[in-house]
Amino acid sequence: MSKWFCLLLSVIFLAGCVATPQFNEIIVNQRPIKVELALTPQEQFQGLSGRDGLAADSGMLFIFSKPGVNQFVMREMKFPLDIIWFNHNKIIYIAKNLPPEGKDYKNIYGPNAEANAVLEVNAGTSDKYGWQIGQSGEIKYEQ
Repeated sequence: MSKWFCLLLSVIFLAGCVATPQFNEIIVNQRPIKVELALTPQEQFQGLSGRDGLAADSGMLFIFSKPGVNQFVMREMKFPLDIIWFNHNKIIYIAKNLPPEGKDYKNIYGPNAEANAVLEVNAGTSDKYGWQIGQSGEIKYEQ
């Protein structure tokens, strides 16, 4: 009977681990930022909507399987953001100090160029660290 109990506990423990968000990092202009990954369409749609805030020097990194013109909105956000678009590890566009919007968002942000990764961080972060278009970002993550 103890074998079955141990097996049951193992299954419960492993099931709990699956739901834990992945945290990894991106290094931009020599500044590491701890990131939660948004890899699936569902995670990317949800993004940071509904959350109360982000810790300093952290963010959410959206990684797309194929580069595309990826536009973002501030739907149901509770705090302002900077959003940074990357293509092949180079910053191609930065939208700064974007205000939160409700369900009826009006603004759409993004470049008219393809990006394969997008980083959301607290408003002011890109100015604080001097991030600019053309700088490199080294993305480190595990799937």
